[in-house]
This record gives sequence, C-alpha cells and structure tokens, in this order.
Amino acid sequence: IASCGGGGTGIRPGNGVIDGFGPPSIEYMRAVAANHYRSGSDGISLFNFTCADGPFSRLAFTELADPGMLGGKDKQYVAAVWPWDAAIYGHHWKSRFRLEPKQSSSSHSIRIADDSPPQSVLTLDMMGLNRLDDVEIAINSTVLKRLDYHYNHYDHGCWNDIVKFNVPTAVLHHGENIITIRKLNKNPDFAGAIEVRKCIIELRYPDSFTPGNH
Repeated sequence: IASCGGGGTGIRPGNGVIDGFGPPSIEYMRAVAANHYRSGSDGISLFNFTCADGPFSRLAFTELADPGMLGGKDKQYVAAVWPWDAAIYGHHWKSRFRLEPKQSSSSHSIRIADDSPPQSVLTLDMMGLNRLDDVEIAINSTVLKRLDYHYNHYDHGCWNDIVKFNVPTAVLHHGENIITIRKLNKNPDFAGAIEVRKCIIELRYPDSFTPGNH
C-alpha cells in the first residue's frame, strides 16, 4: 500500500494572493495514485490528506481505489524541488533544479503514468529569473512556447516568476520526462542562480460524450 500523503502541500503556484498551499486537488491525487500503481502498488492510503488546510474532493475515495478509473482523466503532476521545511521556516534554500551562473543548462525529471498524455500545460514557479527571454524551456528536447506569465510577490518573501508553457501532443510519454532550462543570454551583470520552486504538468483530456451528461 502506497501513501498518497501530502495534505496541504503546495501543488499550485502562488498568484500574488495565495501561496499555492492548501487541500490537494483531485487531479493531483489522481497523478500521485497513477504513478504509485504503475510502480507496482496494489492500493493507496490517504494518510494525512484529511489534515489538509480545507476540504478535498471525496471523489478520491472511489477513483483512487481503482487503477482502471484513472485512465483518460485530467491529472496534475507536480515536482516540488525545494527542501520540505523551506517554506515553513523561511531559511535560505537551494532548489534541486537550478541553473548556476556558469552553467549553460540544467535539467530535472518528472514522472508521468499516462501511456498517451494529451496536449498539456507546464507551469514553472521560478526565482532569480532576470528576463523571460534569457532562457528557453524544453521537455524531452522539444522547446516550448510560452502561454502566460505573472509575477508573484507573495510566497514567503520570494519574488517568483510564474510562467506557463504549451506542451504539444506527443511530447510527453509514460515514465521520466526531462525538463530543461537553457540559458540564451550570459547576463554578465547578473550573478545569481535561477531556481525552480515547482514544476507542474497539467494533463487535460478532451471531454468524452456520455449519455445523460449533456
């Protein structure tokens, strides 16, 4: 039995009003459960999810109990790459996904359980980015097109850039998917590292027609 823990985890990027922490979404729980099932687990425990800061979807009690119910449903795959207590105690932290000044690129993987993921959206919550055009983002060697951007000044004193990218169909695959930040400009006057706080891949399956639903 695998734990599906992480109640209250920061599964969303901050938006200047909230910091991304709160109850887990059903999409996030589906993704966690799907990865556990694909890794060989025979069941899911919702330990600590009831400790989340607010209600969570009760669909979890039925959907997460049956691996067959997870296929073809929206999911939210999250890689939180900072130390677990960094947001609580506010000390300086170093992300496991960071681009040092002397590096030209840096990569991190995120695991996806779906066999044929649909078109999706990647959100990166980044700290230390000087200009958006200073870097390019790729998944599995495919450079992504930017969809949206906003500046978040809320998260525990961190001034973060929240950037969304379109991920075309067939770019993602089952298993490990490699996200890469590649530096385009050297920025000789900027000596800091670029650090990723969260990577979020949202799979959005097209609605299918079911009698009685429309």
